[in-house]
Amino acid sequence: MPISFSQAALGTQIDIPTLEGKSTIKIPSGTQTHTILRMRGKGIADVHTGDKGDQLVKIVIKTPIALTRRQREILSELLDKEETIKPEKDFFTKFKEKFI
Repeated sequence: MPISFSQAALGTQIDIPTLEGKSTIKIPSGTQTHTILRMRGKGIADVHTGDKGDQLVKIVIKTPIALTRRQREILSELLDKEETIKPEKDFFTKFKEKFI
């Protein structure tokens, strides 16, 4: 389900299509792209037991393509105040640091 940067950062509630119609799901503040949220009992029913499964919702944060001047100003202010994000170390780098 695509959401905006603002929705991901601040948190929101959105409607998700399910087998039984639309259902609302809460997006927690600070949600990252590719986060998978579970909607219990909203999935396909088990053939043998009839119990409903869960519906999984993958969150994808969409970056805006065209920004207004005001939006650019706001994001520039935010960028000036942000800390630099360092990439996570991969397995081999962590291994080297521990054992070599």
